Amino acid sequence: MGRARFARADQSLQQQEGSVKSFLQRALLFAGARPKYHVALFFSLALTGVFLLPFCDAMYNCGCTFPWVGAADFCNIRIADSVHCPWCEDRSLVLQALPFLAIILAQGLALHHLEKRRSSNLLMLLFVSALVFLIVGAFSGYVFKLIDSYPYFFSE
Repeated sequence: MGRARFARADQSLQQQEGSVKSFLQRALLFAGARPKYHVALFFSLALTGVFLLPFCDAMYNCGCTFPWVGAADFCNIRIADSVHCPWCEDRSLVLQALPFLAIILAQGLALHHLEKRRSSNLLMLLFVSALVFLIVGAFSGYVFKLIDSYPYFFSE
């Protein structure tokens, strides 16, 4: 009787272990099924996070720089009697985050669409991510320039 109970308990434990093991295998298979997409998505987030403020400076000539050099510490929003950078201007949180969110969303959609094509390789996904950053960033920058009547846009 003791052996039968032990055998049932051992069999139950093996079933539970098997279900956990199969769950982990399925989860890893799902996550690993799209490694190109995940690498390109991480690249998109890193690219946008690092280059958003220097791109702001390229568009508006405002003084923004890389995050590790001071980010918006040298932006013209710190100068009282000057026109203020449209992206860095003190607005609602939604409007301040809008350029970043628009770029990330567009990059994610472009990567998702391209990754479904079997012919897409990682280099193409990374290139498209950078291209979408430039296009959507410039478009949203131009919209903000028009809204604020900012005097500079990719010029001095």
